[in-house]
Amino acid sequence: MFETVVTFQCPVSGGEKQVLYQHSEKHRDGNLGKSQWTISKTDEALSFENSCAANWTNGKCAWGIHLVAEEIAYLGRDRDAGDVFLAKFDNHAMEQWHGYPCDYRIDNQRPTGDILQSWVKEGFLKLAKMRKITKGQRCAI
Repeated sequence: MFETVVTFQCPVSGGEKQVLYQHSEKHRDGNLGKSQWTISKTDEALSFENSCAANWTNGKCAWGIHLVAEEIAYLGRDRDAGDVFLAKFDNHAMEQWHGYPCDYRIDNQRPTGDILQSWVKEGFLKLAKMRKITKGQRCAI
């Protein structure tokens, strides 16, 4: 398993924080039963780093987006949904995280309302797209 040490400015404490991010090969090996990243491992880790720095977290979960020229771009393929633009990151062990492209139509893969509102406020999402995501309805970027 390939690992990256991710360093970011903690939005809560203001101090620098480091966590271990694990790139799971099962999300890169073409496994039809798992969602698959289509972005580089570097961009995957950057999406996670941005999630941490922006505090797009809820407990042991975080949600991320892939930005190209400050616009949301597709980052992977879900096993059922096709191209997806959201990632979910899970903390399964002490400061060890991993992530995967997620299908927001599934309740436990949907970002929380405050994270979605943050993306709208920052101009990454339009309000109409936020509403569709909140309801688990299909929408494209």
